[in-house]
Amino acid sequence: MPLMWPTRLRHQASRSRESTCAAWSLDCVTILESVSRTGRLVVVNEDYRSFGLSGEIAAKLTDVDPGMLRAPVVWVANPGVPVPYAHSPEAAVLPHQERIDMAIQRVIHR
Repeated sequence: MPLMWPTRLRHQASRSRESTCAAWSLDCVTILESVSRTGRLVVVNEDYRSFGLSGEIAAKLTDVDPGMLRAPVVWVANPGVPVPYAHSPEAAVLPHQERIDMAIQRVIHR
Protein backbone atom coordinates (compact mmCIF):
# COMPACT_ATOMS: atom_id res chain seq x y z
CA MET A 1 0.00 0.00 0.00
CA PRO A 2 1.62 3.30 -1.00
CA LEU A 3 1.98 5.96 1.65
CA MET A 4 2.61 9.60 0.85
CA TRP A 5 4.60 11.41 3.49
CA PRO A 6 5.20 14.91 2.07
CA THR A 7 6.79 15.66 5.42
CA ARG A 8 7.26 13.67 8.59
CA LEU A 9 9.41 15.65 10.98
CA ARG A 10 7.25 17.97 13.08
CA HIS A 11 9.79 20.70 13.78
CA GLN A 12 11.04 20.98 10.22
CA ALA A 13 7.75 20.87 8.35
CA SER A 14 4.09 20.06 8.78
CA ARG A 15 3.20 16.40 8.70
CA SER A 16 0.78 14.99 6.21
CA ARG A 17 0.17 11.31 5.61
CA GLU A 18 -2.27 9.94 3.12
CA SER A 19 -2.91 6.29 2.41
CA THR A 20 -4.39 4.75 -0.71
CA CYS A 21 -5.47 1.14 -1.06
CA ALA A 22 -5.95 0.81 -4.80
CA ALA A 23 -5.59 2.84 -7.97
CA TRP A 24 -9.32 3.12 -8.45
CA SER A 25 -9.76 4.64 -4.99
CA LEU A 26 -6.86 7.07 -5.38
CA ASP A 27 -7.92 10.35 -3.80
CA CYS A 28 -6.01 12.79 -6.00
CA VAL A 29 -7.64 15.84 -4.42
CA THR A 30 -6.31 14.95 -0.96
CA ILE A 31 -2.83 14.24 -2.31
CA LEU A 32 -2.77 17.49 -4.29
CA GLU A 33 -3.95 19.51 -1.28
CA SER A 34 -1.24 17.96 0.86
CA VAL A 35 1.51 18.62 -1.70
CA SER A 36 0.28 22.17 -2.25
CA ARG A 37 0.73 22.82 1.51
CA THR A 38 4.17 21.22 1.79
CA GLY A 39 5.63 21.36 -1.71
CA ARG A 40 7.06 17.89 -1.19
CA LEU A 41 6.12 14.28 -1.82
CA VAL A 42 7.66 11.03 -0.63
CA VAL A 43 5.94 7.93 -2.00
CA VAL A 44 6.47 4.66 -0.11
CA ASN A 45 5.46 1.48 -1.89
CA GLU A 46 6.50 -2.19 -1.56
CA ASP A 47 5.89 -2.68 -5.26
CA TYR A 48 8.42 -1.94 -7.98
CA ARG A 49 9.39 1.72 -8.34
CA SER A 50 8.84 1.68 -12.10
CA PHE A 51 5.48 1.14 -13.75
CA GLY A 52 3.52 1.02 -10.51
CA LEU A 53 1.03 3.03 -8.50
CA SER A 54 3.76 5.23 -7.04
CA GLY A 55 4.65 6.44 -10.53
CA GLU A 56 0.98 7.08 -11.23
CA ILE A 57 0.78 9.30 -8.14
CA ALA A 58 3.74 11.37 -9.31
CA ALA A 59 2.31 11.54 -12.84
CA LYS A 60 -1.04 12.83 -11.57
CA LEU A 61 0.75 15.55 -9.65
CA THR A 62 2.80 16.70 -12.61
CA ASP A 63 -0.27 16.57 -14.87
CA VAL A 64 -2.09 19.04 -12.63
CA ASP A 65 0.68 21.42 -11.57
CA PRO A 66 4.36 20.45 -11.47
CA GLY A 67 5.08 23.89 -10.01
CA MET A 68 3.62 22.75 -6.69
CA LEU A 69 6.80 20.83 -5.96
CA ARG A 70 9.65 22.62 -4.20
CA ALA A 71 11.74 19.42 -4.37
CA PRO A 72 11.69 16.39 -6.69
CA VAL A 73 9.41 13.49 -5.78
CA VAL A 74 11.30 10.86 -3.77
CA TRP A 75 10.38 7.18 -3.94
CA VAL A 76 11.03 4.49 -1.36
CA ALA A 77 10.17 1.33 -3.25
CA ASN A 78 11.49 -1.93 -4.60
CA PRO A 79 14.29 -0.94 -7.01
CA GLY A 80 13.12 -3.51 -9.56
CA VAL A 81 14.53 -6.77 -8.32
CA PRO A 82 12.70 -9.95 -7.24
CA VAL A 83 11.85 -9.97 -3.55
CA PRO A 84 13.98 -12.57 -1.75
CA TYR A 85 12.27 -14.99 0.61
CA ALA A 86 14.96 -14.76 3.31
CA HIS A 87 14.35 -11.96 5.80
CA SER A 88 17.74 -10.24 5.63
CA PRO A 89 17.88 -9.79 1.83
CA GLU A 90 14.15 -9.00 1.80
CA ALA A 91 14.75 -6.10 4.20
CA ALA A 92 17.35 -4.71 1.81
CA VAL A 93 14.79 -4.58 -1.01
CA LEU A 94 11.53 -3.53 0.65
CA PRO A 95 10.89 -0.14 2.27
CA HIS A 96 11.65 0.11 5.97
CA GLN A 97 11.69 2.92 8.50
CA GLU A 98 15.35 3.86 8.04
CA ARG A 99 14.96 4.20 4.26
CA ILE A 100 11.76 6.20 4.72
CA ASP A 101 13.45 8.54 7.21
CA MET A 102 16.41 9.05 4.87
CA ALA A 103 14.06 9.88 1.98
CA ILE A 104 12.15 12.36 4.12
CA GLN A 105 15.39 14.02 5.21
CA ARG A 106 16.49 14.26 1.55
CA VAL A 107 13.27 15.87 0.41
CA ILE A 108 13.07 18.29 3.37
CA HIS A 109 16.62 19.56 2.90
CA ARG A 110 16.30 20.28 -0.83
